[in-house]
Amino acid sequence: MKFWVFAVLVPLLAGCVSDTSVSETKSEKAERICAGEFTPGTVEFSQCVALLKAQSESLADYKKEQEKQKEEEVISADIAIQICNDFARKAIFKPIERISSSRALGSHRKNVDIDYRIKDESKVVKAYCKMRGREIVDFNLS
Repeated sequence: MKFWVFAVLVPLLAGCVSDTSVSETKSEKAERICAGEFTPGTVEFSQCVALLKAQSESLADYKKEQEKQKEEEVISADIAIQICNDFARKAIFKPIERISSSRALGSHRKNVDIDYRIKDESKVVKAYCKMRGREIVDFNLS
């Protein structure tokens, strides 16, 4: 019985051990690639290694920037105006006749301005929303 347990566990545990010699750093990889074309220690070899490192770093920076942009939600101007309008109507305690004008500028960070005509008055109330994605981070009525 112990033999069977041993025979089953050893191959399973052996699969969990990783070979650290397989992984190599960016510098080692660049040197390996350049060694195929240039003689180590020459100016050309050093330039090749430096160029590959720079390309690798700029690619990594580009990928990070792309991921960051994906995280920043961009909504349309119409949706931003609707979100600001819903928020502003809760803060205005007078009957609103109509929206006289509205605009939204920006991408992830939007500035939304809405002008409301108040019923039975000749006055206009202005709502301002500063937004990040769908979140209102600043609001003002005047």
